[in-house]
Amino acid sequence: MSFGQRIKAAREQAGITQVELGEKVGVSGVAIMRYEKGTRQPRLEQFQRIASVLSVDVNWLMHGQTLEERDQVWKDQVARRFEEATSHQKQRSPFKPGESYFGGDMRVKNVTVSPDGKETVTIDMDIGKLSSEDVMGYLEMFNKMAKLGITVDGISRLIDAATNITNMAPNPSQDPPGAPPAPAGDTDTPTAQDAPEGAKEGE
Repeated sequence: MSFGQRIKAAREQAGITQVELGEKVGVSGVAIMRYEKGTRQPRLEQFQRIASVLSVDVNWLMHGQTLEERDQVWKDQVARRFEEATSHQKQRSPFKPGESYFGGDMRVKNVTVSPDGKETVTIDMDIGKLSSEDVMGYLEMFNKMAKLGITVDGISRLIDAATNITNMAPNPSQDPPGAPPAPAGDTDTPTAQDAPEGAKEGE
């Protein structure tokens, strides 16, 4: 809405004619008509008089916003830009919400950065097709991310899988399954009796 349209709307709301408004403001009715059409712009003092006569805010009449509304718009814009800039500056991981990574093994649900700079990446892991090496590799990667201040949320199933893998690993201190029992008594391996010196084998 232009300033002329605002003058006309306020005048009609007040229920007075262009001529009546002109008389109260100190200009002709033709001048008011030109203001409303936008072919002529009032000076500041004329805006102030019109606003006073029509009981409207002069800033709204001139710019379409009161001072409070204008200040709030600026505050909102600054806050939004600051939040966007802060988020981009502090996010250290390359992950984006809604994207899948590592051949579809991991899907990112959300990425948040707290005011103190701590980043949390919420994920879904498809562990059904992961090998034991894959599981341990992902956990190692997430552990390195944690040391950088990047927490990965949603890896409980991956941790469970890693725990199962660890529990199933053979213990080097124990004999492998199916190994023959160790001989009783002396643990030295028995050897054939030495033959007399100079005797041929088989004699």
